[in-house]
Amino acid sequence: MRYLAARNPNHSTAVTLVTMRTKFDCLTCITAMLLGITYEEVQRAFGGNLDTSKDRKEEEERLARAFEMLLQSHNRGALYLEDIPPITEGRRYWVAVRIDDINNPLSEEMTHSIAIDEFGRVFDPNPEYGEFVSLAAWNAAMILPHKIEFATEIFEYCL
Repeated sequence: MRYLAARNPNHSTAVTLVTMRTKFDCLTCITAMLLGITYEEVQRAFGGNLDTSKDRKEEEERLARAFEMLLQSHNRGALYLEDIPPITEGRRYWVAVRIDDINNPLSEEMTHSIAIDEFGRVFDPNPEYGEFVSLAAWNAAMILPHKIEFATEIFEYCL
């Protein structure tokens, strides 16, 4: 039987903060952080960042397919969870947050992505926020009302 085990965080490559370059590239940034690759590598694999001028469903499907392919090419998998689980040391997470921003009408339709590393540190690609020691610290720093929509645990596997 195979099972997932948390890695020793001291044996993991450290996450490096990748900040957003455009208004809709947080998924590109957190993917680069979680996989330890460059922004440009992710952008190429995605075929570009989210384009809000195109059909939303088609764009979401394009990015979801590219995300899965990129995970597989780096021997990673994903457990899609309904809510944020207790953060387990040794695991990485992609967390989607719904932010109530009256200055951004798309915030009702789209979520913002943040990354959590093996130590529980939070990496928010929004340059206004950055790195935090924990999810609680990130929550305290957020000035806009927000709610965690879902969490995805990213794990490494051996072939």
